[in-house]
Amino acid sequence: MNKSQIQLIVQISETGSFTKAGEELHMTQPAVSRAVATIEAELGTKLIKRNKKNGLFFTDVGERILVIFRNILYELQKVDEIIAAEKGLEIGKVHIGAFPTVCTRFIPKIIRTMEDKYPGLEVKLSEGSIDQVKEWLRS
Repeated sequence: MNKSQIQLIVQISETGSFTKAGEELHMTQPAVSRAVATIEAELGTKLIKRNKKNGLFFTDVGERILVIFRNILYELQKVDEIIAAEKGLEIGKVHIGAFPTVCTRFIPKIIRTMEDKYPGLEVKLSEGSIDQVKEWLRS
């Protein structure tokens, strides 16, 4: 199991789609399907199920493994940040969740300032209702 495979499984969870996950990671949908099949074969269990009626969903074991994969990626990011800090660089990911009014009025200027001051930061903006933002924080 490598970092790219772990990122792929997490991205599938976040996008809810093999195709969208592939686009985010610059992979074709068939390549994503093959990679998932390889991961599942390596682990010896099914992580994701797909059907036309319900779309895709994670199995029970897939959900539990997904939590671990997210933690692994978080810890690997921390390693990268420690190494970058040792070199005098500021890097990392900032995920901003906000409702539409904030996204259009305030966030663009804040993001521009952050990117100018800290070019090593990756900023991801998600727009949703207050309830959606609360749910994102919980999950």
